[in-house]
Amino acid sequence: MSTQTFRPVWYPIYIGTHHSFEPFLAAAMEYRRLVTSSAIGHLARIEWSKKRSKVDVTLCHAEHLGLDRPHRLSELYDLAVSRGLHPCVPEIAPALFEQFPSRRWQNEYVRLAMKGLPSARHQEPELFGILWKTRVGRPYLNTNHESADHLQDHRILRAWSKQPSSQD
Repeated sequence: MSTQTFRPVWYPIYIGTHHSFEPFLAAAMEYRRLVTSSAIGHLARIEWSKKRSKVDVTLCHAEHLGLDRPHRLSELYDLAVSRGLHPCVPEIAPALFEQFPSRRWQNEYVRLAMKGLPSARHQEPELFGILWKTRVGRPYLNTNHESADHLQDHRILRAWSKQPSSQD
């Protein structure tokens, strides 16, 4: 394990700006952002906040937390929580997709640290992921399936919340 000290930079992200996935999808289309069909399916099923509230979010690689080797997702989550980071509520994904300054993370694929959503296509739960710079020059919101037991690359960028969610 690496001994470097991680000092998170917190970004305010606001949830509750859309009360369901339809207004979010309309805004994404208006701003020419891509949302995959698997992400749309999950966005239709998540619980959307009815009031606007701020959630502080940071992005970091597992390396920043001291994991400099492949690791299990459950190991990463345990380490992150011990360092004051928490999994995000699913609604953070569309909010981050809309509000985060994409210039800062060009060419990065960010996976949301969150409790996985049940998948109709895979055994493993699915997590939201965001790619800000694509071949077509537009960001997109996607999902990927990940298991707590599969080895993860320590260079994957993940979004974490400062506040514990009711899903922790």
